[in-house]
Amino acid sequence: LDAVAFVGTHNSMSSAELGWYIPNQNDAVPTQLAAGVRALNLDTHAWEDDLWLCHGFCELGSQPLVEGLAEITDFLEASPREVVIITFQDGISGEQTRDALAESGLAALAHAHSTGQPWPTLQALIDSGQRVVIFSASGGGVDGHHSQWEHWIDVPYSAQTVDDFACTD
Repeated sequence: LDAVAFVGTHNSMSSAELGWYIPNQNDAVPTQLAAGVRALNLDTHAWEDDLWLCHGFCELGSQPLVEGLAEITDFLEASPREVVIITFQDGISGEQTRDALAESGLAALAHAHSTGQPWPTLQALIDSGQRVVIFSASGGGVDGHHSQWEHWIDVPYSAQTVDDFACTD
């Protein structure tokens, strides 16, 4: 898994296709998945006494969290040889995310990585049926939610020149 490049989208749920105001993406998540996107960044929020996918202000565009996760479950059930990575920019608790994953059916497909062990191959994930890998920007630690920053290196937003790009923590 850690030796493979994945096509991914940031704020994946924020789409013109779903009528979001000032969207980040043209296409909704199911369309992105059909086009080959395999890494999704999803922003979660508690709003109006429920859990939602939205970016910043839910009034500008939103989708019920379980509904959005179920779309990914549907894709994986129809595509048994595909692996998807999800990174939550989480505005809700790990327990709330865990419960939404369970309700959507995604929890049953999630891979729980053991710290210090090598990442499995894509084939190993496919063979095990654990074809979704979940990261959390806030730290993970709940039922297979991996801490994004323990496993990722990101380009600093402050980069202004090529020399500012570095592969260090």
